[in-house]
Amino acid sequence: MMVNKSKYIVGEIDVNELGENLRRALSRAMGYRDKDFEKPFVAVVHGWSEISPGHFHLRIVARYVKEAISASGGTPAEIIIPGICGSMSGGLPVFRYNVPYRDFAASLIEIMISLNRFDGAVLIPTCDNVVPAYLMAAARTNIPTILLTGGYMQPGEYKGKSITAFNVSKEYGRFVAGGIEKEELDEIINCACPTPGACPEMGTANTMCTASEVLGMSLPGNTCIPASDARLLRLARQAGEQILYLIKEKIRPSDIMPEKLLKMPLRLF
Repeated sequence: MMVNKSKYIVGEIDVNELGENLRRALSRAMGYRDKDFEKPFVAVVHGWSEISPGHFHLRIVARYVKEAISASGGTPAEIIIPGICGSMSGGLPVFRYNVPYRDFAASLIEIMISLNRFDGAVLIPTCDNVVPAYLMAAARTNIPTILLTGGYMQPGEYKGKSITAFNVSKEYGRFVAGGIEKEELDEIINCACPTPGACPEMGTANTMCTASEVLGMSLPGNTCIPASDARLLRLARQAGEQILYLIKEKIRPSDIMPEKLLKMPLRLF
């Protein structure tokens, strides 16, 4: 794995070299081979879990990224930092965990990337506070990084009209007021969210995905691809290939989104 080769001498011991030998020994327990240590070491960090619709599909997307990294001459390692869906709280007071999650996730990604001495990273987030967390981690670690955002949920259809999860709230109000029956409300609930992905509206999730692309941290066109579209898998392969180029050319987040450019998303919105 391509790590910092600078010497760190204590007495007659090169601690950096000693530590690298220890890393190699420990990595054997996970199936790594000698030739894997001669390649760029790339973190593939994503927010998959079985409880967040925005991140439910990301394990598949990550697989395509990893395959492309391996085919392009790198050694990928998958790390899961679960993404949250604030709407799963149902509007209850536990929604307050949404913003603290952002800082917690950013710190955890920073720790995992720094401690394991990765050469580059492909970060795969989707939702409201998850994308900012991953962007913050990219800026803090400042190693070659690409954000591959996870795409938006396709809208559902009910009686010939497009609907989303937010129609459920509106129709629940009609139900309480006696405007529709329970059976119709249930049918709307069943139709509202047909695929994984970010909520299909210009809310925080899609806004942050757009901001990542405007900043240059995501590949062109990423934001416009639905989560269920095969174009996202093709873009995942492209991200896996492109990260090796960024590592080779030593192109870091500080080169792509310097402080003077951070106002660009504000101008966009």
